[in-house]
Amino acid sequence: MLDVNNFRNPDSVHSPGYFWLTSSPMITAKMQAQLREMAAHGAKSVCLHPIPREFRVNSRSTMTPRYLSEEYHKIVKDVVEEAARLGMNFYLYDEGGWPSGGACGQVVRSNPEKFACRTIVSDGQGGYKVETAEILPEGKANAPIPNVLEKEVIPTFLKLTHEAYAKHWGKHFGKTVRFAFTDEPVVSARSLSRYPWCTDFLPEFKKRMGYDIEPWLGKLVNPGPELYDALAEKRLDYLEVIAQLFEERYLKPIQEWCRRHGIMSGGHFGGEDEWFNAPHLGWGSFLRSLRGLDMPGVDMIWRQLYPGERLHPFPKLASSAAHQIGAQYVLGELFAIYGGGLQPWAMKFLLDYMLLCGVNTFVFSNIPLEKKKGGNEGGRPRFGEMDPLWPYYGQWHQYVTRMSWLTSQGTAVVPVAVYFDMRSLWLGTRETEYAIIRNLKVSDRIVEKQCDFDYIDDALLRDAKVVKGVLKAGKASYQSIVIPGTGRMPQDVQEKLAKFRRAGLPVYTMNEIEKLPVLLNVTPATANLRVQKRDLGNGEALYFVLNTSEQTMDVTLQAAETGPLYCADPERAEFHPVRRKKDGSWPWCFAPWSSQAFIIGKQKATPMPATPGSVVQEVTGWFLKPVRQFDYDACISIPKEKRIKAKLGDWRPYLGDDFSGDACYSASFTCKNPGQCRFLDLGDVRFACSVKLNGVDLGARMLGPFVFETGDALKSGRNVLEITVTNTIANAVSTDHAREEWAKTAPLSFYEFLVRTFEKSSYASGLFGPVSIRE
Repeated sequence: MLDVNNFRNPDSVHSPGYFWLTSSPMITAKMQAQLREMAAHGAKSVCLHPIPREFRVNSRSTMTPRYLSEEYHKIVKDVVEEAARLGMNFYLYDEGGWPSGGACGQVVRSNPEKFACRTIVSDGQGGYKVETAEILPEGKANAPIPNVLEKEVIPTFLKLTHEAYAKHWGKHFGKTVRFAFTDEPVVSARSLSRYPWCTDFLPEFKKRMGYDIEPWLGKLVNPGPELYDALAEKRLDYLEVIAQLFEERYLKPIQEWCRRHGIMSGGHFGGEDEWFNAPHLGWGSFLRSLRGLDMPGVDMIWRQLYPGERLHPFPKLASSAAHQIGAQYVLGELFAIYGGGLQPWAMKFLLDYMLLCGVNTFVFSNIPLEKKKGGNEGGRPRFGEMDPLWPYYGQWHQYVTRMSWLTSQGTAVVPVAVYFDMRSLWLGTRETEYAIIRNLKVSDRIVEKQCDFDYIDDALLRDAKVVKGVLKAGKASYQSIVIPGTGRMPQDVQEKLAKFRRAGLPVYTMNEIEKLPVLLNVTPATANLRVQKRDLGNGEALYFVLNTSEQTMDVTLQAAETGPLYCADPERAEFHPVRRKKDGSWPWCFAPWSSQAFIIGKQKATPMPATPGSVVQEVTGWFLKPVRQFDYDACISIPKEKRIKAKLGDWRPYLGDDFSGDACYSASFTCKNPGQCRFLDLGDVRFACSVKLNGVDLGARMLGPFVFETGDALKSGRNVLEITVTNTIANAVSTDHAREEWAKTAPLSFYEFLVRTFEKSSYASGLFGPVSIRE
């Protein structure tokens, strides 16, 4: 039985955190006040993310004091102390900017000759040469990135960062500070004609591969249009050694340090969805690298995922690794560069998709230290006081926290392993394209039939065994394995698969997906519903179901378990009983993009709340008045305009194209029989609202449906209804004037041009309705 009290008030580790960007002067009292503001809004986790001036020379950062100085450490210590007092969860973010590993240039500058990045490139004559990155004086270039393949780099990094943090606020490790966050670490940039290098690479390669790679280096950096087989194998061997060195010299030392100090190593790597670019992104063998973290993670940025567009399965790489090492927490960094027009319903769908994929611990990007001129340029969304919707975020944080807790209970039931052909990705050729197409096709077909899978790689298969027809791989168990294609699967792994098949493990090709069992039967059959199942023990189970379409789905569901059935209500923190049919099935209607968690097994339940009935009357005759306006730098003013007559729909014709903030819709109506009426339904709201009826506060909502109980507020005769609607910052930042003003203080970033394209879909704002009184 799940503890409904824990569902109502989960530990802060389940609360969403925010990247808290220190791109302004760090002032202790202001930062502590900002922490209290976050906590008051239900955001009980935080990830302090330093943005030093030296990180990017053309950035708008005015951060003081200097990163990793004694004054800096004193301020952070006081902030951690306040987080502890507030019962918050505080992440140890390990870098100044990103990628992790360099202490914002300080590692390289401690030994430039040894720690600078090295690559091998063509010498122009068919051979190769070692190229070393030039280290310019501080302030002349971005902070230099170290060569994390060198043995001494990460010990130096840990001494500068983690050891210093442990000295100043290590007493909070394992309590307030439970996770370290390493962000997009990379080895030296490379391509088909550029390879990473370290000073002891040649002897390390020979020790691991048993032959000398040097005679092949000239051919590797001077490739022809296609990699012939012998050269392709040498390339794969080369990148395999790089992957091993990355795991041993970057991931392992950090993980060991964290474990010694009572915290978990977590984080993510860059470009998790860009599989074709695997040779260039610097994270080695993806699943192996993820298993080198105690809390494997991914990020979701730049609208890699979005409702109505293709749903890439890359988050399952992190959850697969977590299942295979027995980790409870799977990290998701969400929403960076999604634009200031990110709409609440889309945020919820994207979070639900991450939950569906097994990601259950979240850091959102971002909240700045303060509002300042130019502070809204580029990396939107900005949450906190720079977001007009921030007063409503308590509802959002509550949903995230409770669903994070719920979907981390028990153990994941994942019946299928899908072979992840990392070696084919390393080739960076047409063969890579075919491998990706096969993998994505298989992944889609499995989840579209309400089954689930983890990715599995060569390393895990080598150590796996079959026991009574079940594949035991690390801490995970699978009933079958699907091979999208053998591609570059090593011979010994092919032989292991043949052995598994003889031991009774079903081994399927990509054309045999229909043989896989479903987790949850859905009638009529649809590819729009996807399912995650968790075993809660004692015959109890949790099913999390997501509608991935804009269609309403009326279906009948049936699970293998026969116990009492409940649906989870994260808004009320209750479990409601659901009546089954005689055959054990139950009907359910999924609104577009919606989700529902079902629990099978006896729970402490609360009766299902009443739902709105028929429309009694519509409310018409509206007036509109702006009440709070944000400008492009999120500075707030109080408009002086009087209310005007307005139609429901887009408010821009009345308030202007650049209006971001709050506006109040008001109307009066006559109710003849208030006893017959129980609900107020606002229909389409863009994008959040609060409601008063006859001066009585009916509540506020950021997530639909926008339905409110009228209670005793509804009177016989004349009633006055006031609905304050809030939109996003997208309109305020949309003008050419905003861009021109920002360009006066610093060059516009690439992000600015990108987010503006995203924000266009959010310009239409206001109360669209229809607004109705319902039984």
